Amino acid sequence: MQFHEYYSLKNRILRNADASARQHYKSRTPSQFRGEVINSISAGASGIVHYAYQAEAEGVWAESERPYYNVWPIAISLAESVKLSLTFSSLNLPFSRFIDCVGGRQERTALLFRFALGHEPNGLCSALLDWRHTDKIIHSHAFSGDKNDAFFWERYEPHETVETWLTRLTSRAADSPQSAIGVQRLTLLVRMTTFVSLLADDDLITPIVLSKDRNKYESTDDPDAKKWLEERAARRAGRGFDLGKRLQVESDKSPHCRNPHLCLFWTGEGRTTPVASCPSLFLLIPDPAAAGSHTIRWSSLWGPLHDTPSCAAWEQRIGASIARGLTPSR
Repeated sequence: MQFHEYYSLKNRILRNADASARQHYKSRTPSQFRGEVINSISAGASGIVHYAYQAEAEGVWAESERPYYNVWPIAISLAESVKLSLTFSSLNLPFSRFIDCVGGRQERTALLFRFALGHEPNGLCSALLDWRHTDKIIHSHAFSGDKNDAFFWERYEPHETVETWLTRLTSRAADSPQSAIGVQRLTLLVRMTTFVSLLADDDLITPIVLSKDRNKYESTDDPDAKKWLEERAARRAGRGFDLGKRLQVESDKSPHCRNPHLCLFWTGEGRTTPVASCPSLFLLIPDPAAAGSHTIRWSSLWGPLHDTPSCAAWEQRIGASIARGLTPSR
């Protein structure tokens, strides 16, 4: 599966600049270019504010190992299925850092999401999400192709739950149709970011390594060797992760594979730390010896599969357990 590329602000401006402007910008490093765009705010340049915000977000992203996530289609449905009844203050977003920005030193998180070709939710190809913790604002720079056609932002309060915030945002879209696409995209991106911050299962989020290193990475159990290959990929192309790849591959192999749903659990001392995990996955295999009957193979996501007697009651038991967010006993 292929994923949309992200084109930096500098690359997009160079495409449309005249010869003199192109020569000027080519002579600038990415950092110098971002500085010039950001400084244009104070110069009062008309229509440039959202570009300045994007340039600033790209700077945060570049200083945070350029984290990006290839979002497999199944990850979207999983992220949308969980009720996010947790407060913003309880989130522990990856790659958060304090950085000197316009207005002073701030805590920021900038994450890039790339969606699969042919699977663009709300026409979304890629998006750079800038979570401005100090200001309590979330900026989304959404792209259809290589055009930033939806800059959208919204404030939040640390004490409110993510689900309440999403509901409020969705209601606002109903009252303002012109902002509906921005709301839909920001809603999805906040769900995806929360999804990433909560994941407790390594099978749902896996590091991306260089293509030439993939066989070596998958064939070794040495954690140091894996870490070295991950670091090499991060230096070359950014710190990348696949969201839902293994589950997508397994699901595509068999039409009888029933996807697990994502559950929110509270762990740690006092049950105050939220994590998200898929409790189970099972496969229904038609039994040729008995019409309408199945053999069920169940796994704790990616552990060994176990055969059980073909029994409608057992199917109902597993289905009910998964619906309640519980792991069925064997």
